[in-house]
Amino acid sequence: MKLARTVFYGALFLATFVKASDDEVEVIDVDGPGLEASKADLLPKYYKENQITFVGATLNERVSSGGRRGLKAEADIPAGSEVYRAPIENIISMGRVAKHADLAKALASMDVSPTVGISVLLVYEKFKVGAASEIYGYVNSLPTNFGGVQYWGEEELKELIGSPLLSDAQGRSRATADDYAKLAKVLVEENEIMSKEEFSFENFAWAVTNVFARSLLLNIEESGKTVPVLLPGFDEFDLTVENVSSLNLVNDTITITSLSGAKAGAPVYVNNGNKANDNLLLNHGTFIEGNPHDSLPVNIRMADEDPLYDVKQRMMASIGLTPGYQFRLKRNDNGTVPDGMMRSLRIQLMRSKEIDRFSVIRRGVEPISLYNEALVYRTLLMACEKMLSLYPTSIHEDDEKLKEFAANATDGELTATRPLVAVLQRRMEKQILLRTKIWVFEQWSKILTEDGNMMAFMEHY
Repeated sequence: MKLARTVFYGALFLATFVKASDDEVEVIDVDGPGLEASKADLLPKYYKENQITFVGATLNERVSSGGRRGLKAEADIPAGSEVYRAPIENIISMGRVAKHADLAKALASMDVSPTVGISVLLVYEKFKVGAASEIYGYVNSLPTNFGGVQYWGEEELKELIGSPLLSDAQGRSRATADDYAKLAKVLVEENEIMSKEEFSFENFAWAVTNVFARSLLLNIEESGKTVPVLLPGFDEFDLTVENVSSLNLVNDTITITSLSGAKAGAPVYVNNGNKANDNLLLNHGTFIEGNPHDSLPVNIRMADEDPLYDVKQRMMASIGLTPGYQFRLKRNDNGTVPDGMMRSLRIQLMRSKEIDRFSVIRRGVEPISLYNEALVYRTLLMACEKMLSLYPTSIHEDDEKLKEFAANATDGELTATRPLVAVLQRRMEKQILLRTKIWVFEQWSKILTEDGNMMAFMEHY
């Protein structure tokens, strides 16, 4: 099934639904005419002044207030060619907050994440400092219209009922509202660093969405941690989940190399992580049909009242796990449950007389007893059934819905509307759960029928 680009109407969904606007966005590129489409284009001058250059490619004209502009190859770009370079000081990180003493002092008194910190910085630079800001040409050019799931309309969101993606979007919206309330108290009410109009909820939500959609993660060698940063210019390339680019630091200059190259007139792509469609839909408002990185989050947590909870928690910690660790079932694994998840479940479902069998789990991924393994597989089946029951439709009904879309297609090409993308997403999730059930039955059958396996577990039943 081939998806074509299309535009459709969006609504702002942050904490609560509000009336749908007339602004259009694309489900593929999060694009479309919007609130500030006619404003002056400040980016070319900003790039020139800050020595940000695109090698062999031209930045497309701004035609809307949403999405990435994209870059077009001026001539054939050979694989392995440099397509971007910029001095390292162009990176926008939370460290830039130090340039504004009042803002830095206020944020230092709060426990804010780098994502939230950069978001506050963007609001401060655009709405407080304004045209006097050193990065105004960049921040004033950031999109004002978005296609992430938290911006879908109420009817569109109904198509995602049962999907973890819907709860992720709702959680993101609640977190944004909670963060804003705490920040407004400190920045507006107590310290008067920004006015209520400057640090409005709408301005903060705009900044948060841009940071999630456009940031990239950099490794900090000293701590081993990764932190989000904004790199002007990088965020205008079209994104893909394929390994088509590399980002390098050479003598205080950041460069991007195109590993795949591009034909003359074609888009130049970069990779910003091997992301599944739930991540792309939540953060970027984009969808890739047949995404090889698609997966489904699953979290099976042992009961807090388990009398062996503390003991089991320490066992998990010793092998790098936690009771609430969220595993992901991968689409391309054909239902196979991750080894870490199997080890976690074996610990969670241990009986007191099996505690001394923890050494088996520590050594690898072997079962600790026939009884424990039966509980593990039973728990997996129940979890899959529970998750499948949350969807109001079956996979068969999804197939019928897709046939309706296909019947209404023009020239055999489907338009990529939000309802269609939602059906494809939820169907993929159900496929993973159904394949996992099949895998469980196959694994249990092997234990019961293959020579040698039964004898290995009978002593520890």
